[in-house]
Amino acid sequence: MMNMKLGTSCQVCAKPLSEGEMRFEKKWKGKAYFACCPICFSLLQKDPERYIDRWLSSGLETWARK
Repeated sequence: MMNMKLGTSCQVCAKPLSEGEMRFEKKWKGKAYFACCPICFSLLQKDPERYIDRWLSSGLETWARK
């Protein structure tokens, strides 16, 4: 189930995403994180810790599916 309190943005470039645009999904530490396009998804796949930790430490939130 999706947590509706969280915002929706690409974890790599911070582009706002609608729920229908969240096609590029990376599972990491028990949650799913999203990228906006194949390029951002490739970066997220190669180094999820870099992008997800940076995103979470920025104070911004994201969609995360369990």
